[in-house]
Amino acid sequence: MPYDPSQIAENIAGFEDEETQKGRPTGQATGGRSFEAILASNLSSFITQIADELGVQPLLIRGETDDGKILKDEIYVSLNNNNRSIIWNFPKLKVHNLARSNSATVRYSWLARKYDVSLWYNPALGALTQRGWVPIPEDVTEFCAEKYPKIYEGAQIAFDGTIALVESNELRRKVFIEVKSAKSSNGKRVDGNAHERFSYQNLEYLELATLYPATQLLLLTNAAFVKYRNKYHTGFGVHALRLSNAFGFYSFDMVSTKSQYVRLLNSWKSWLEGTS
Repeated sequence: MPYDPSQIAENIAGFEDEETQKGRPTGQATGGRSFEAILASNLSSFITQIADELGVQPLLIRGETDDGKILKDEIYVSLNNNNRSIIWNFPKLKVHNLARSNSATVRYSWLARKYDVSLWYNPALGALTQRGWVPIPEDVTEFCAEKYPKIYEGAQIAFDGTIALVESNELRRKVFIEVKSAKSSNGKRVDGNAHERFSYQNLEYLELATLYPATQLLLLTNAAFVKYRNKYHTGFGVHALRLSNAFGFYSFDMVSTKSQYVRLLNSWKSWLEGTS
């Protein structure tokens, strides 16, 4: 099948879930999960089409820890061309006719989606205490003074997916993916406010970005975000501008419409071809 980014982009951007059902308990809406499935299916088509065009074979490869331990449950999809690779860690991604490599591995840290927040919370405890934000023993709480770290013990942050751009076996950029879909029951405004969770993810990404040579936070949405009235889409962009101006290492991209998905897909193709 020839490479057709326009059709793939239209399939993704055009997704819109059914209208909100009255009385459905919070957390039971399936729109986000359905959109992830649509995204994964069309990403699979992209990988297959690019592989055919470049004459390469997509591979299933495993994650490996820094001390050489192979992680059997960490399996990723890799597309390699000459000395460049794109490796996807997207749980719902299923590509047909994949070759499984028994020897090829990639560092788990390059594709990790989940992180213990203690990684960047613990180093900040001294500063939090100095500012008076940590409860003292006189405060009536279980989580005071030296027990305060127990308030977030075991807590993690998880992204919907990650991508590693690799060149000559060196990580050039790690991309953290967040997926958000919107819908409108009245045909005028976006439903709900679950998208506000992304603002928290955005700030946590700011901490993670310091752990790698180069990163990007990639927000993938459906076109409903720009079809119906809402404060979120513009807010995401304004916040990203502020953060990128304040922190030189902060990098953000947001993809919602058909033309924007075409741009994204072509940028991945250009990376593999060595033209970007």
